[in-house]
Amino acid sequence: MDSATTGSMFEMMYTCRSMRRFTSQDVPEATVRELVDAAIRAPSGGNAQSWRFIVVRDSEVKRRLAKEVGKGTGWKITVDERRIEAARRAGDITGEEEARARRGLAVFEALGKHFEQIPVLICVCVEPDPVSYTHLTLPTKVLVCG
Repeated sequence: MDSATTGSMFEMMYTCRSMRRFTSQDVPEATVRELVDAAIRAPSGGNAQSWRFIVVRDSEVKRRLAKEVGKGTGWKITVDERRIEAARRAGDITGEEEARARRGLAVFEALGKHFEQIPVLICVCVEPDPVSYTHLTLPTKVLVCG
């Protein structure tokens, strides 16, 4: 990798931030294919590549997924609200920290509410490698790298 490529790669890694604004603008098929192509080339332990990608554009499938995502986001928001309240009562959170936590919850809530409007979903499905878990049943300590 030449220094120009390395420099731009590190610049991207150091400056990339979470996106908190979403758009319903369509994503061209060529872009989706390019993203998935890049993802399948990512390194994996033992070159297992135990992932699969499901690209969802169908509005009915997204509607059904949105219903399930809504359940999960509702649960997470409730739990996080209780954590924030408990931390505030205990004096373990500053006003700034609470405000940041609440902004994060608002983004999470918005994602749940507008999930159906996402133009394309790329679902990453990972099949755990059974070899990585077999060491739990062995009588000696085994380091499994992956």
